[in-house]
Amino acid sequence: GTPADGAQSLELGAYGGLTSEVEQLKRDRLLLLKEVLRLREVQSSTSEEVRRLATRLQATEQFQQQMMSFVEAVQQGSGDLSFNSFSAAGMGGMDAFTSEEVAARASRVGFTRKRRQM
Repeated sequence: GTPADGAQSLELGAYGGLTSEVEQLKRDRLLLLKEVLRLREVQSSTSEEVRRLATRLQATEQFQQQMMSFVEAVQQGSGDLSFNSFSAAGMGGMDAFTSEEVAARASRVGFTRKRRQM
């Protein structure tokens, strides 16, 4: 049978009719082995998904850190801002800008040069 949550259930024991206890145990063993194999496959695919998500999370955190460093550099008005590290992160097309160019671009999109309160 199939429970309401969609998971399959194992039917162990008597299957109706006259079967010897040995045959019954052999069938139960095979069903349990099949279930173990199925669960191993599920575990393997779940582990792979966790690894994929961990890699994605690490890349996202690294990008966030790069963006925070950039924002801090813009807020502090650094004279030499380099976007080389951002090109590797998929922001191609930006090589290097002076702080004046960055400030001009930032002001066009509504950013201001306010220092954060510590």
